[in-house]
Amino acid sequence: MKARLFLCLLLLTACGEQSSPEGRMSAKIDGVIERLDRIEQRNRVLADSISQLNATLRTLKLQ
Repeated sequence: MKARLFLCLLLLTACGEQSSPEGRMSAKIDGVIERLDRIEQRNRVLADSISQLNATLRTLKLQ
C-alpha cells in the first residue's frame, strides 16, 4: 500500500510543466507570443506617432 502511495505521489510530482520537453517548449512559446504581442503594440504606437508627425509636417509645409 505504501509503495503504491509513494508511486502515485512520485507520478504526480513528475508531471509538472517543467518536467517534460513539451512542457518547457510550451512555456517558451508562450513567452515568445507575449513578447511578440508587446512588440506589435509598440509598433502600432510608433505608427500612430509617425502618422501624427507626418500630418504636422504637411500642415507646416502648406503654411
